[in-house]
Amino acid sequence: MKKLLAFSFLLLCSSVQAKELDQSLIKVSGKCKKRVATDRSRLEINVENSGQDLDALYNLTLSTYEKILKEIKQLKLKNSSLETSSYQVRKEYDWNKGKRVFRGHKVSISISVSSSETKKMTKIIALTNKHKITNIKGLNQFVSDETFDQLKSDCLKKAVLDAKEKALSMARALGRKLGKHFYLVEGLQESSRPRPQFRTEMMAMKSVSSRQSKGPTIGKGHRTFNFFVTGEFVVK
Repeated sequence: MKKLLAFSFLLLCSSVQAKELDQSLIKVSGKCKKRVATDRSRLEINVENSGQDLDALYNLTLSTYEKILKEIKQLKLKNSSLETSSYQVRKEYDWNKGKRVFRGHKVSISISVSSSETKKMTKIIALTNKHKITNIKGLNQFVSDETFDQLKSDCLKKAVLDAKEKALSMARALGRKLGKHFYLVEGLQESSRPRPQFRTEMMAMKSVSSRQSKGPTIGKGHRTFNFFVTGEFVVK
């Protein structure tokens, strides 16, 4: 009796598997494209000095760094982040008649500043000019994590509905109906984001001239995101 039940169960499983293998699948992709304004900006400020006296260089660089850090904090930037991104002390050399000749030391400290107040970045550039800082890396405009997460949530819903509509259209053309089962995988292709930076765009910018009292006007940035889903729908 037990052998008969086991055989019947195996026969039933084989029948179900065969039925599943006979099911037809429609492979589709759904898309959602969104262009959004950037809501964060970042500047990288490098305070550096060169010379022979290492102790004097260190004290001068640290003093300038602490002054500009204090003045940036006084701007009370919204959604801001301030961090020391690098510190370097290195020897510098010149080449004279094929020989390397010691020229002195270079001490540098970098500050990374980000905020949702893009327009105030011009004030920071003006501050760097006041302290005769000539090395500013980039003006990076990007989309915050909060904005990106909300955008992703909304856009993936539209991409799923787009995929479903395509599957329904294809099933009708075949005289079939969609089954209950489907398989979808999400994806993202961001058309306006350089790599390896995340949600940023680099633009080279040097300190303004000492004759100018304010920085340049900063244009508002935008990013385009292409969310998509790919997968399969069962048809019957």
